Order: sequence, then structure tokens, then C-alpha cells
Amino acid sequence: MTKTIAPADLDLSAYIRPGDAIIWGQLTAEPFTLTEAINTQCSELGGIRAFVGLSTREILAPECAEHIDFTFSGGAVTNHRFARDGALNTLPVHLSRVPMHIEAGDIPCDVALIQAAPDDGSGTLNLALSTDYMGAAIAKARTVIAEINTRLPHTNGDTAIPLERIDAVVPSDRALAIFKPPVIGDAERAIGAHIARLVPDRATIQMGIGAIPDAALEALAGKRDIGVHTGLLTEKIVDLIDAGALTNRYKEIDEGICVAAILYGTERLYRWAHHNEKLALRSAASTNSPATLANFGRLFAINSAVEVDLTGQINGEVAASRPVGQVGGQIDYGRAALLSPGGRGIIALRSTARKGSVSTIVPSLSAGIVTTARTDADTIVTEYGIAELAGVPVAIRARRLIAIAHPDFRDSLAKAAERVC
Repeated sequence: MTKTIAPADLDLSAYIRPGDAIIWGQLTAEPFTLTEAINTQCSELGGIRAFVGLSTREILAPECAEHIDFTFSGGAVTNHRFARDGALNTLPVHLSRVPMHIEAGDIPCDVALIQAAPDDGSGTLNLALSTDYMGAAIAKARTVIAEINTRLPHTNGDTAIPLERIDAVVPSDRALAIFKPPVIGDAERAIGAHIARLVPDRATIQMGIGAIPDAALEALAGKRDIGVHTGLLTEKIVDLIDAGALTNRYKEIDEGICVAAILYGTERLYRWAHHNEKLALRSAASTNSPATLANFGRLFAINSAVEVDLTGQINGEVAASRPVGQVGGQIDYGRAALLSPGGRGIIALRSTARKGSVSTIVPSLSAGIVTTARTDADTIVTEYGIAELAGVPVAIRARRLIAIAHPDFRDSLAKAAERVC
């Protein structure tokens, strides 16, 4: 029987055993009341383990690592704080495979902590803002604790969780995780315009998060009958729908429907999503699945990176020896776009970083981290143009990449190319 517990009365030791492995939702799916309880009670829980995706808030103190054996999906957003204490133990993994690893027990899960919308009379809770890998975690867990937030929308897709699967309910009425649109500067707008030149009408797009993907989506407003099948869906998608550019009309599967694993935006996005039949949230095993993505004839994957070397190797995880990203869906979608007859795998980034002091086009990757191999490199875009790399030998790749590097670094890159290419 499901037990209802007030937040102030929640004693996690009644549900979490010493040595247990815990998984909770990431980004907008994080159950803040429950992770706050993890933070305050971690010393009493007897040496537990936790798989942590991305968090928008600094709820967990790095000191929790004294009591919790953490595995992180990467160092993006607030996770990098754990690197200072050597506790950022990352798992390099394609997002499409996380549900599979949970099902197989490679990523263990004894207790799942979820955020859900209340039962609307159907006898189910609703995962609301993200399905991601939590469906696999719920199926695998011995115990499921749900924070029921009355502010959440009800969404369609793989979002319904039977009430009988829930062991404890913690009611809440707290503000949702909000992603305010980033500031788009001149460089981002130039990058967005280049990307819009590549994307044809009736293409199906996937995009990441940040100023560059947002600029690209803005630039697509003049297109027609764009479709979307993505891991993370932001508010710019609603703008494209309002502009008449995004209809999903010509998608080979899920015609007329936006498909995503995570919603990440403001209240406007969440209101749009509420009971919207033109949206389906699905597991990352589906949204990022090569078998699913193979159906699209014009798949355009739009992602970003930290740096690209002169042979086309891409680092999307580490900057200046600091973890700032993760593998995520970059390779899932990039490879699928390469296989799509009319598709493109686009990596878009500013030509410089650290206030213009370093080039993001580099002779070799500074951290030695290769997120996307040069064999999977397709199209690189900076504010200075487009470098097409697929099917091109390294010497020509280097020349094309130097041409879209910042002018201040082109001479030094050309000299370096003599050594590395």
C-alpha cells in the first residue's frame, strides 16, 4: 500500500538500505524535496551508491561524497563542483544506452526517486517533464518514492506510472526547474544563419541546449514543415510552431508529433505541453535509438562541443582540464544523421573561448578526450562559416577547419597543420 509522508516527516532510512543503489530524475525531472532529504540524511544511510544525471541546482553538497559513492553521467551544469574533491566519477555512455544499462544491472538501481504530477483520475501518476531513463529505473527498483508536485503538467507518451508501483508519496507544491533562454550574441546569430543554410524544408531536427542551438532554431523560422525528434526540447520549439515552420507533417514516423525525452524551459513551455496531443515524451532508449533514428530520411543533428582538432576529432566533455559536458546524445544523433540519406551531423561552436583568448579549432585536443571520433565527423560550423569533413582526407579537413577558425589563430593553426596532418 502506498504511504503518504509529509516532507518534514520523511525518513529515508525506512526505505533505503545500507549499500543500496539510487537513481533519481535529472534536470527538470529532479525531485528537489527528495534530493534535499538525501543531502541532509546521507550520513545516516549507511554507505549508499547513486547514479546522477544533470542537476540545475546545487542541492547536493560535495561533502555528500564522504557517504555516497557517486557515478555521474558527466560534468555539465552543476556536477563539476564534485571534481574539486575528486568525487566526479563519470560514466562515459551514450544516452540511448543508459536505460539498457539500468535494465542489465550495469547501472544498479534498488531505489528510484521520481517527480510526478498527481493522479488525474486514471489511477496513474505522470512523469510530466521527462521520461529519459526513469522508466527503466522504476521497473528495476525494489522501492519507488514519488514527490508529487501539484504544479506539474500532464504530458503524453511513456509518462504514466501505475499508483500501485509507488511505495511512498511525498506531496509538494514547489517551483519547477526553469531554464531561461540564454542571451544570443552576434557570433551565435551568425552560426545560426549558417546552420539554416544547411537545413532544408521537411527536415527532422535534433538539437542540444544553449545559445547556439537556440540561435539555430530562431534562424529556422523561415523554413516549412520542419519536424522534431530530440532528446531535449526547449521553448524555441514553441516559437517555431507559432511561426508555422514546425509542423511534423512529413516525419517518416510520429507524423504530426514532437518527440522528446526531456522538456526544459519556462512555464510557457510546460503550459504548452499540458495534455498536448502533438507532444510525446519517450524513453531515451527510443528518442536516441539508432534503430528509431534510421527511419528519418532528412535527419539534422545540431549539437555543440568544446573544441575540434584539425583532423575532425571532437571533444564535448572537458575544457581546461575541467569537466563541463557529457557524451549525452551527440554520437547517437551524429551517427544517425550520417546514415540519413539527406541528413547532416552538425557540430556548432564559437571560434574562440575564454573571452577570445583560445581557439576552439585546435591542433590536438587539449584534454585528450575524444567524444566523437574523426570517423564520425560530418559538418563543423563556427561564426566564420561551414567546414564539411565527411569523406574528406585529413589534410583537406585541416584547411577547411582553419578557414572557419578565428582569424587571430589561423597562422598558428596552419603551421601546426604541417606537423599533425
